[in-house]
Amino acid sequence: MNIEHFLSNLSGKWLVQQTLYHLISGKSQSQKSEVTYKVTNTFSDLPLKEFTHIDVLDIYWNNSESQLKHSLYFFNTSLKKSGYIIKWTSNNKKLLTGNFFFHETGILHLLIHQNVHHFSINEKIFTPTSKLKLNNSIIKKYGICLFVSFISEIKLTSEMANES
Repeated sequence: MNIEHFLSNLSGKWLVQQTLYHLISGKSQSQKSEVTYKVTNTFSDLPLKEFTHIDVLDIYWNNSESQLKHSLYFFNTSLKKSGYIIKWTSNNKKLLTGNFFFHETGILHLLIHQNVHHFSINEKIFTPTSKLKLNNSIIKKYGICLFVSFISEIKLTSEMANES
């Protein structure tokens, strides 16, 4: 499996349960949402020669409080197992940048660093089956762990089912 196959398996609507632990206060927050993933484009013409192409994953979050859209741009190397990632908001503002590594075991590992605010995210995404996605994230500021996030997702429909 490569990053393209991994991302295409995410396409569709998912039911999400997220729990966020604030380590300093000891408080936790949980919420349920629906999220839709859609692989939108693959670009072949890149200004950076070390990358072979870009995979784009649009993410639409919908919960009782808000609706958000983010896009993840994966700039891939020729091996399609590592590269650069950019997360954009719906109003085309660059939100986060970092690197990704796609392991042979099918785990997508994202390392995000924002130097301006001394902020980092270490995120791992697992898909044990085609209908189950697990995600854990460690969020740090100045190297101190502030939050730990656990997300489980169950696939409701695939992208093809939405189109018919």
